[in-house]
Amino acid sequence: MFGNKMKIFLITLCFMLSVSAVGAASDVGNVVSFDDDVETGDLDVDPPSGIDDINNVTYSKSEDTREPVIYGEDLSMYYKNGSRYEVSIYQDGKLINSQDNDSKVIFNVNGVNYTKELVNGKASIGINLNPGNYTITTFYHYTDGLATKTNNIEVLSTILANDVVKFFRNGTQYCAKFLDGCGSPLVNASVTFNINGVFYKKQTDDNGMARLNINLFPGEYILTAIHLNGEEKANIIKVLTTISAEDISLIENKSGVFVLKTHDGARNVSITINGVEYIVQTDDGGVATLNVSLSKGNHAVLSKNLNSGEEIFNTIYVMEDPAFIKYYSIYGVSPDGKYIMAIGRPSAAGELSKYGYTFYKSVFERICPCCRSDRLYWGIFWAGSETANWGVFPATGLKESGSAEGHIFCAKCDADFSVIDGKNHGGGSKNLIKVISTVSSSKDEAYILKNGQMPYSAL
Repeated sequence: MFGNKMKIFLITLCFMLSVSAVGAASDVGNVVSFDDDVETGDLDVDPPSGIDDINNVTYSKSEDTREPVIYGEDLSMYYKNGSRYEVSIYQDGKLINSQDNDSKVIFNVNGVNYTKELVNGKASIGINLNPGNYTITTFYHYTDGLATKTNNIEVLSTILANDVVKFFRNGTQYCAKFLDGCGSPLVNASVTFNINGVFYKKQTDDNGMARLNINLFPGEYILTAIHLNGEEKANIIKVLTTISAEDISLIENKSGVFVLKTHDGARNVSITINGVEYIVQTDDGGVATLNVSLSKGNHAVLSKNLNSGEEIFNTIYVMEDPAFIKYYSIYGVSPDGKYIMAIGRPSAAGELSKYGYTFYKSVFERICPCCRSDRLYWGIFWAGSETANWGVFPATGLKESGSAEGHIFCAKCDADFSVIDGKNHGGGSKNLIKVISTVSSSKDEAYILKNGQMPYSAL
């Protein structure tokens, strides 16, 4: 019985020892040394040969577990200061021997692949990128797979400056601070500013500061600061107006108000109309007003901010008082009965070739050359449409032709005349006397005259 128990104990002990050995062997076989920062980077171009999925890089493990590890650190540098991003590749805790492995690495930065030689297990790449943040991924393709490493690169600007918003000629300057490759002030150096197509050379002071006066007219501009190292930084310069006003319309000989506003706190402005200058004080809100009463016509206004010197131009439009405006009648007769306005298309012989079938306007003396009567009347489209030719002419009650072109008729002798040159359609030399030269017109203007809405100006 004791012999059987001893056999069972020995069998159990052997089994437990064999299980422990297998477990230990399994753990050792799966131990791989990784750098904590090793990760797969996102690329903007096709991956190097051997990468199946750029977002899920995989590789096979060799039986001897000698997998290379890429070591690299994040890099923060000033623009083009000569800094390089460097990686070291280790295997079994030592820098790899390039003779035993692939002697190249691939750097992917800003969407571009660069192949570099490994020298004593190390490789590097110069960074000549514009200021900003970038991701750089290193690929090392070895016998059994692919090792990768991703780091961040921060390129710092050597020009420190901000956009500027200023009022016209208020003394505000554009200021930029220039740094050297170590981030210290760039002292007593010649730098360049470019604005509105003009280049200016400026010297930096002991703090690396350079300044530029802004004396541009109101508007938005791009100013580019240029460093000795070639870096360029663009800023927006917005110059605000210090004075504003709107055009106004007035009635002849009736008082109106011209309103002007300053935006920089100026208390006095100058307003010049028709050569007469008025000095006007603004209120607490920067508003200045001037009462004006002007004759008919367009009047130029020059306004000036006496603080900034900025000038603006406006126009005051003065119209005739509607109560005194006179109109031609629906038959083209002037208010005093002395003249007749006619609008239409050529109808007399020879007119069509000269003028074409388009609308023209003329003014004639209202005297019939055939009977010396003043009973002349104009009309168009009296036949009921724009194309009908015959119809009863309202002013005479007679059926007349020429509705589509427009005619002038004498109600006394029934003579009719061309609206273009006033020629007698009956022939001969008895034609109307033109007092205003024929000018181009339109169908719309013909309707204005036909509706009695054509303003009359004394000849």
